[in-house]
Amino acid sequence: MIAIGGEVFMMNSVTQQHFDANDQAALIDQTRDVRGRTTAFTPVTDLPSGVTARLAYQPTFVGSSFAGGVIQVKEQRAGTRTTEGRGFPVIPGLAGTSSPWRHVMQEVLAARGRSEWLVMEGEAGAGKLSMLRAAHEHVASHRRLAVLDRAEDESTREFPERAHTELESGADPVINHAHLLPAETRDGLAELLQLVSSNAVSKDPRVALTVHSDKLDDELASQLLRFFPRTVVVPPLRHHLEDIPALVRHLLNRAGNSGLALSGPAMNQLKRLARPGNVTHLSEVLAEVSRKRRSGIVEVDELPAECHATCRRRLTGMESPGARRGGRRTGCPRRRQGGCGCRSGHVARHDLPEDP
Repeated sequence: MIAIGGEVFMMNSVTQQHFDANDQAALIDQTRDVRGRTTAFTPVTDLPSGVTARLAYQPTFVGSSFAGGVIQVKEQRAGTRTTEGRGFPVIPGLAGTSSPWRHVMQEVLAARGRSEWLVMEGEAGAGKLSMLRAAHEHVASHRRLAVLDRAEDESTREFPERAHTELESGADPVINHAHLLPAETRDGLAELLQLVSSNAVSKDPRVALTVHSDKLDDELASQLLRFFPRTVVVPPLRHHLEDIPALVRHLLNRAGNSGLALSGPAMNQLKRLARPGNVTHLSEVLAEVSRKRRSGIVEVDELPAECHATCRRRLTGMESPGARRGGRRTGCPRRRQGGCGCRSGHVARHDLPEDP
């Protein structure tokens, strides 16, 4: 059940438990079509998981005043919880159904299922470690995943020893931020990986590395990457913007803000935001929103200030501060032609190029 109103949005726990983040995002998108309606309405929608849902909307009134509405969500046709026709399973802990995201996830699932050693490459915050965790839980939940993170551990001297201990215990190690390891530590890990590949330490471990795309070098490749037969490149968020609604729903639920939702215009504004930190940056933006609102519908003007400064383009000579001070370089051409009455040095409105 979903309740909506002017300042209210609530999704009960049964709905949250029954539908994953992708389906929840699709349901929320459908509620925008019924918000403000004063008559009953029953749309039917196909959800990303392959389930067809029936949304029975009933308006509510306080006296004669319209107060909002209640939507009962029922599965009209239950599926196998996969994206129909594409053979893509729903993976707990991940959100997104775009083609680039599904393609990468299928590669990771296949590699983990074959116990293949894997390098996850991508920009900071793109979701490399999250994808590894989710894939491991999906195909090898009986094995423990041990994450060794260089970014969180100032000391690297014992890194190879710790990895050795995890391997002997039967865990599957992930060396997170491997590009940050110094050369000496890389050499120690290379010796360990050579032993592991010859079955001298552990039997059939699933070893993985995560690296940033802009930090790869020949030294890292010669020391560590040569042990890994496959590299999977995780796309940055700007390459699968259609996943943002599902990601927003997933991140808000994970933070305990299930009663908070974004309006359509606010969601569109997030899609325009330049986010150098990818999903991590998006999570920080939502955390800032959540500090001020814990429930209801977030509108565009309630987003952080950075979300409103989305247009970045190089200033032309006419727009540059120096040109504006000089006046001679930027005097209105119509004035020089006798067709404008603006003052000398004034940058007239018709001089400025229009935004694309």
